[in-house]
Amino acid sequence: MANSVSVSSTTAAFPHNHPKCTETTIGSSIFTTTLTTNVQNTHFGDSPLPNLIVECHARIDSLLRESHPAGSHSAAVQHRVRISLDVIATALSQYQLFQLSLSYNGGKACLVLLILILTGLHIRWTTSPRSLTDRVSLCIQILWSVSHNVQASIHTPE
Repeated sequence: MANSVSVSSTTAAFPHNHPKCTETTIGSSIFTTTLTTNVQNTHFGDSPLPNLIVECHARIDSLLRESHPAGSHSAAVQHRVRISLDVIATALSQYQLFQLSLSYNGGKACLVLLILILTGLHIRWTTSPRSLTDRVSLCIQILWSVSHNVQASIHTPE
């Protein structure tokens, strides 16, 4: 089973200097859509973005729990994922969400980075005592151009 989303030349950013995200249109072919999600405790609500965050975390967690021989390619991938998650955790602890941004152009490396950042958000929200007690608002501003169609898919193993 595959869930597919068609996007093109996407830039996802935690808005800078915007306490509240708004929906706007820029130019004739670039649109800005705002997704606002309230997160309380470990419940992520019914919005597609929080569900995606939980799914990304589950898949990365599963990858990291696999057992592989030392020195194998899979063990090296796990090591690099752990390093990346540590860097993301550091950024999330030192900066507020609106101070961070991610430029996503639809490439494979950018998709991996996006998945790791979403995983990092889940880890941060479920391990930080403040995040567990306070209501957290996440505003992500997504810009996309309709001129270049790039298909991003998440496949569920059978």
